[in-house]
Amino acid sequence: MSTQHNVDDLSQWVSNNFEELEKILHDLIPHIRWFQIPGKVFWRKINQFEPIFQKQLYKDIIGYHIDPDTPPINAILPLRQNDRLIGGYNPLSWHPYNSHVNSNGSWQSTSDSFLFSFTKKEEINSAFLTRVAGDNRCQIYAVCYHLSYGPAFGFGWDLIIDRNNIISTGGKSTYSGVYDMINSGQNHILEDYEVHQVVKNDYK
Repeated sequence: MSTQHNVDDLSQWVSNNFEELEKILHDLIPHIRWFQIPGKVFWRKINQFEPIFQKQLYKDIIGYHIDPDTPPINAILPLRQNDRLIGGYNPLSWHPYNSHVNSNGSWQSTSDSFLFSFTKKEEINSAFLTRVAGDNRCQIYAVCYHLSYGPAFGFGWDLIIDRNNIISTGGKSTYSGVYDMINSGQNHILEDYEVHQVVKNDYK
């Protein structure tokens, strides 16, 4: 920064100082795992830098620490397994839905969600994508929420993260191409999975 200031005392900072700091950290902020930082640490050490955050991201972080069962909206989930990436996009928020409910969870209709995979994570040409089938019945079961599971897509489920980082498919009733991504009837152990928020970039 052009003028050094004490980051432990922001009382002398003006808006230009925050703007300059945001420009320096702009490309790094989306890659920080904000939701894994303990709430007390975030509040004591990071909250004072609120001006450098995009408004929706800051709102989601605070909301998560108030209610950890409410994940960030607009999730895209890359699931790493054997040098492959498998994931899904949910244009809605992850919370209980009311479109269709039974003992296995709750579902919500959307035609905009999709599943994707990269057989070689660094090669864009290895990408595969399957969307919700066209009829209304399929769209009803596009995304699923259950408190005991990780993210889930489709009725049955077409793709679900179960306990102990196990990912599996139970059918292809909603996303017809899911068998081209993951073998049916087999459980696969994930190396890791992440939830990212997709936000509109208002910066020119």
